[in-house]
Amino acid sequence: MKKRRRQYKNISLLGRYYVEILGVKISITHKERVLRQVRNFISKYSKSSKNKFIIFTPNPEIITYAFRNPEFKIILNSGDVSIPDGYGLKLAYKYIVCGSKQIQIIKGRELFVELVKVANKKGWRVFLLGDKSGSAEGVMAVLGRSYKKVKLYATPGPWLDENGVPVGEAERKHETRIIERINKVAPEIIFVGFGAPKQEKWLVRNMPKLKFNVGMVVGRSFDFVSGRYTVTPRLFERMRLEWFWRLLSGSQNLPRIFNAVVVFPFLVLKDKISRSDW
Repeated sequence: MKKRRRQYKNISLLGRYYVEILGVKISITHKERVLRQVRNFISKYSKSSKNKFIIFTPNPEIITYAFRNPEFKIILNSGDVSIPDGYGLKLAYKYIVCGSKQIQIIKGRELFVELVKVANKKGWRVFLLGDKSGSAEGVMAVLGRSYKKVKLYATPGPWLDENGVPVGEAERKHETRIIERINKVAPEIIFVGFGAPKQEKWLVRNMPKLKFNVGMVVGRSFDFVSGRYTVTPRLFERMRLEWFWRLLSGSQNLPRIFNAVVVFPFLVLKDKISRSDW
């Protein structure tokens, strides 16, 4: 009997095109279009509006986590744009999706810097919310040397559990003070760098309380842009060995890399087989 393959369809939401990989919506877009969407959104809505433009940055590791955690998958799928941050997503798309559209990889740290450049031209306020290591303050110092017109603010966030909730009463009070400071600044853009899944859960949970236009989660982009971690050399990128460089440099641990390089492809293959009609 001939094998019949079920076609994967592109999903259009509010004029934005997506494809699903393991149930997570990945945007079919390009960096310039995302920048244009951000500019248009900020010009249209006030920061007190209920409308917020949220950018998520799923990579193979994050999608693997979402596959095992349905509640987190719902959070990821609530974003306005989910950029494909990782070559593994491009391979997965090519393998499982039938269609003419192509995924263009958009690295989270590169989009972060491009958005800061736009904010610098516009004179916007940008809030950098990082972890306890001082990552936000470190990247603010670096960005401030190159971009003089953007108004940068930075602070370390509270200690969070896996659900993005402060650990203990002292950290809850710290979170309250942070929210008050963010609302006093009322930034056009807020970047949250707690690492997945804490950053996504924290941003979505607190979004109704916060005054901002655009929110983006950035993982460890603060550390890469500030120079705390070394960006992958081009040779490793061309060989598709960025994961190996991150293991060597210590910016990612072995369990996380295993999920991205081994578990994710296995889940994609398993999903492909389960969706095929025999």
